Amino acid sequence: MANTTWSTTDKSAGITLSNANLTAAGGTGSVRSVDRQLSGKLYWEYTFVTGGTNNPAVGIATARADLASLYANATNGVLVYPSSPIYVNGVSSGINLGAIGVGGIVGVALDLTNNLIWMRSGAAGNWNANAANNPATGVGGLSIAAFAGGSIPVYAATATTGSATITANFGDTAFTGVVPAGFTSGFTAGTTPPLNMLATQAAIEDWRVPSDPAMQVTQVAIEDWRVPIPDAQVTQIGLEHWYSANPDIQITQVLLEHWASVAETVVAYTTWSTTDKSASLNLTGSNLIATAGAATVSVRGKDPKRTGKYYVEYTSTTTQGNSSYVGFGAAKSPFGVLGNVSSSFTVWAQLGTNVAFDSFGATIGGLGNQSGGFTTGTLICAAIDLDNQLVWFRMSAAGNWNNSAANNPATGVGGFSLRAVGLGQGIDVYPFLLLQTIGNSITANFGGSAFTGAVPSGFTAGWDDSVSIVTNMVATQLALEEWGSGNPAMQLTQILMEEWASVAAAPPPSLSSDVRVMIMA
Repeated sequence: MANTTWSTTDKSAGITLSNANLTAAGGTGSVRSVDRQLSGKLYWEYTFVTGGTNNPAVGIATARADLASLYANATNGVLVYPSSPIYVNGVSSGINLGAIGVGGIVGVALDLTNNLIWMRSGAAGNWNANAANNPATGVGGLSIAAFAGGSIPVYAATATTGSATITANFGDTAFTGVVPAGFTSGFTAGTTPPLNMLATQAAIEDWRVPSDPAMQVTQVAIEDWRVPIPDAQVTQIGLEHWYSANPDIQITQVLLEHWASVAETVVAYTTWSTTDKSASLNLTGSNLIATAGAATVSVRGKDPKRTGKYYVEYTSTTTQGNSSYVGFGAAKSPFGVLGNVSSSFTVWAQLGTNVAFDSFGATIGGLGNQSGGFTTGTLICAAIDLDNQLVWFRMSAAGNWNNSAANNPATGVGGFSLRAVGLGQGIDVYPFLLLQTIGNSITANFGGSAFTGAVPSGFTAGWDDSVSIVTNMVATQLALEEWGSGNPAMQLTQILMEEWASVAAAPPPSLSSDVRVMIMA
């Protein structure tokens, strides 16, 4: 079985590859493997050829990981550093494998069935620095479920700063350490199929003829499944031709269906809109930092929502007294209006105590005394339930939702109602803010980086852009056909339904051929 190598294209410009693209060397930057995996259990090793303190780092990354900044904290990845803890998606795990010097080897065991990862230093090192941990039994793995696995593929990756060299053994030569029981020996080439390759089809024909045996119908459905994924496509042709002694009664139908590629699904998150804003509101930081270039300016998020439950965070990057509002609004919420902004529900940076504030100017509830509105670093957490038209805010990661310990978005308790302001229930809702004073600034975290506070159970972590098809696994089609003739008893109704299994389901099927033909007569 062939194994992967480092990619010659998916890398930073400063990274140089050699040794059949298994050795990566250079300055600051990162490189991903050619191949990615969606399922299964894999083991491979890295050897530190040269390096220094905390350089290089090795592990895994998704396609969303920024090659230029991956080394900094492993956002959208997992990295172990020679003298620092293992970092998981931007956060230290607190697990330190100890010093890894020149010639040191790191073994990686990746379980994409259960979204867990283990690392060890040396052939006899403890997995994740604990003798009780064991990939073979699933004990002590670090979870990657928050950013990878499921429908999001994983790549091998290494990141450097300064001069360093790393060599990967993806399985083409003997490993130094023992491969855990149940794990594939190596990071294999070719993306594992994300589908279980099953499809069900029902074709129903109901035609009634008063004793005219010349009437016939033939239907052919052809499905062509092409692997390996991600080039999976399905083309279906339904050809129907029926005839009788009466040439006026005939119909031919051709149905052509092209299913979208099941290449990697990348969940992207919204930003502040570069067009749906006041002219003097300035955006920086990948359009997540909003700064007032003039008095009383506003901006909406780029992507609206009508249903679902979402959690986002806003951070005040300047001290703002009685002069800023941040929360949610509608497409008709006007810009440059202080106070009761129509169709909005926001937190008001009020001197003395920040309050939730609806579009009628009503003070809904205090959110904790900040002694001066939003100070630099103030964190506003927001949980919005559009299905039940409720919203919660808290000031700081450990604050009480809507200023009461009894309130909880996960259970639906204590939410402020959105009904009066007309948000939810078929009305597009956007993240929204207003900055009154020049220089005031607020940074939004819509899910592109780790949250400071805990996401309530049942809520989506972030506000995605609603463009990516998260499952890539939905295709339903209804075809209705009705024809008349001189004989009103002759009718035909045809319904064609298709159901695919999800990414999470089972391995590929035991089909003997890639082409299946169904004929009904």
